[in-house]
Amino acid sequence: MRQREVIRNAFGRYVSPEVARAVLESPGGLALGGRKREITVLMSDLRGYTRFAEHGDPAGVMEVLNDYLGRMADVVIAHGGTINEFIGDAIFAVYGAPVEHADHAERAAATALAMQRAMDALNEANVARGRPRLLMGIGINTGEAVVGNIGSEQRTKYAVVGAAVNLAARVEGCTIGGQILMTESTVRYLGPLAEVAPPVHVELKGLDAPVALYELRGLGGRWAQRREAAAEPGRDVSLPLVGWVVDGKQVRSESFAGRVQRLGPRFIDAEIQAPLAPLTNVRLRLTWPDLDRVSGDVWGKVTSATAGRVRIHLTSVDPADAAVLEGLGTADAASEAS
Repeated sequence: MRQREVIRNAFGRYVSPEVARAVLESPGGLALGGRKREITVLMSDLRGYTRFAEHGDPAGVMEVLNDYLGRMADVVIAHGGTINEFIGDAIFAVYGAPVEHADHAERAAATALAMQRAMDALNEANVARGRPRLLMGIGINTGEAVVGNIGSEQRTKYAVVGAAVNLAARVEGCTIGGQILMTESTVRYLGPLAEVAPPVHVELKGLDAPVALYELRGLGGRWAQRREAAAEPGRDVSLPLVGWVVDGKQVRSESFAGRVQRLGPRFIDAEIQAPLAPLTNVRLRLTWPDLDRVSGDVWGKVTSATAGRVRIHLTSVDPADAAVLEGLGTADAASEAS
């Protein structure tokens, strides 16, 4: 009974019954200490939740969070993953430990696609109840990590530490809402099973060389599924903008100018008078000529850049400006339908 109680403390409700049973049946399953193992790490985080949490009703905020975490935990466990930790609205899951799975990368990729599908369904339910629509970014990395139990006989926690975990977190930080990014090591494990977009090379803090990141769009094999890109409503415009590059948590003092050519509720296409690499974070100010005012801070991430033209995915927008963007997109969609 004592051993079963320790298992519950170590793993809680965050693993499948098969995983819990395997650890219980392992002679050293609960021993403190660790070992190196090749695993796949999945990190996810919500976009827009922090703003909602700051301004929403506390009971409603926690209800939305618990609904989200509950659904995503079910998806992770269904694919044989272990939820190592909930960090606010972020999820840290691992595949290939504590129970070894040769197909750990495939399980993680399948989980990510299923999580995004579950997020779509959750958003439909949230909007119907007057709740906000939230988006989720997911980062996946495969590599070697140290796994094992830490703590004491009174309180044990299963831990996963190492560069593989740190890189997965940084990859997740490069995503936009609704996106799944994987490292080259995960793509190699998946081989022909993975349908991915061409790689984007980014420089990440603490790494000497640029890292190639691949957007996961589909998966073959046992968990075959595909994430279809939804058409985004938008409208052709001609609006001046000024922007600043966000480097880490600091906004650079030098600004750049440009002109918005098309926009929608969640994106901006613009010609920029400065080189902006994909995945660059920016702060923008737009001029609304019809409203005779300048927008508040509009935050976004560059998702593509070609010959001075960039697409910027909007990650955080003031509610008043969000209403303007929504109206422009809706008006364009209505005109196209007629």
